[in-house]
Amino acid sequence: MRPIPLILALTAIASAAHAQELKEMTRRSSDSYNQDKEVYHVLKSDHSILQGEYKNYHNGKLITSGFYNNGKPDSTWMEYLGNNLVAVKHFSQGKRMGIWEFYSNKGVLEMKIDFSTGEMTDFRNKDKVDSVQKMSVLVDETGQLKPAILDRNPQRLMASGEYLRSLMFLLRYPPEAINKREQGTVWVAITIDENGNAINYSIFKSASHNLDQEAIRVQKMIPCSYLPGILNGQKTKTALIQPVTFRLAN
Repeated sequence: MRPIPLILALTAIASAAHAQELKEMTRRSSDSYNQDKEVYHVLKSDHSILQGEYKNYHNGKLITSGFYNNGKPDSTWMEYLGNNLVAVKHFSQGKRMGIWEFYSNKGVLEMKIDFSTGEMTDFRNKDKVDSVQKMSVLVDETGQLKPAILDRNPQRLMASGEYLRSLMFLLRYPPEAINKREQGTVWVAITIDENGNAINYSIFKSASHNLDQEAIRVQKMIPCSYLPGILNGQKTKTALIQPVTFRLAN
């Protein structure tokens, strides 16, 4: 199933684009591992203000499409991995709105969040989630992580397909870890405050110093926002436990 675009919002953007002269810009990545290209538009009168259509390509494949209105995300944004749609997000002048849809890397619907009501529907198979990921973790006043039964765990506003895409693009196997034949899974604790901001990254379960540092680096670089955890009906400071796995070829 594919979403119906926000026709009215797109029409409004098109009208604004006609009313203002735009300049198309292209920005290419200098990363030697990947060939990334962003194509976007800015106002001719002020190149710092994004306006109109935006597209991001990775190695020639479209990975993100959306629109800007006066420098802020607007209308419908779509995220792709290969030929599969992995996320649909709606904005109005930078504000999250409507129903967001999140898909796996195979295009299977995993989760919906309705930002008009705050309701979340989770379609994921909980039996396939690692026991550590199922944990509810509260962060106390001293920053210590404590097991807790939450009304809702903190949620990353990113589909598993979109998250996998970020790991594929960003993760680098540390040369020193390769030389030492280090491998394994690092469990990173991301502290999420009451406003849904990631405020701290720490190691919940270590694999090695080299791998731990790379796992922290990658988690900090992944571009996303969060929904805070809820305890007794109140938003509270919690931790999201996220695994990063390193495997060496034989």
